[in-house]
Amino acid sequence: MLPGAPSERMDKEVWARTRCLVAPSLWPEPFGLVAVEAALRAIPALTTDLAGLQEANVVADHVVPTDLVHDVEIGKTYRAPPTEGRSSLGTYEAQRGDLARSFLDPSAPRGPVDAVEATDADVRALAAKFAAKLAPLMGADAAPLRRASERSYDAAWAHLRDRRHAMPRLFRGLRD
Repeated sequence: MLPGAPSERMDKEVWARTRCLVAPSLWPEPFGLVAVEAALRAIPALTTDLAGLQEANVVADHVVPTDLVHDVEIGKTYRAPPTEGRSSLGTYEAQRGDLARSFLDPSAPRGPVDAVEATDADVRALAAKFAAKLAPLMGADAAPLRRASERSYDAAWAHLRDRRHAMPRLFRGLRD
């Protein structure tokens, strides 16, 4: 676990010391650039599947599915199972108004909701999923981490190249 650093010092203070990025975000990240930045440095990223993180993490095996969503404005984490063809995030967003009303005024009427406040057990279950994905990468044998690093790096560059993304210009010095 490392504290954040200003972007101009990230390479020296954070990325140089990172073997695997664990980004268990529970709030809907618009994209999750940190996952791409890690992959372009051959650092595998383990992320949740919320919002843009699922797209930003270019190695599908490193995406941890979750039905937990944190609402920053309300200050609560909810478990929102997928319903009616929606993702967990879609279910939560469709029900957010009723959830917010129930938090602000528990006596206010609300529609039926599938999302419920997450428990400690819900959070521990998600942590266990991350630990299960992380354990093989951090073992005494460095080969799994090396393979994951190579796969992350190759997938990130292919992702950006295929989409003709401008980001590779920012990383010129990192690519051989």
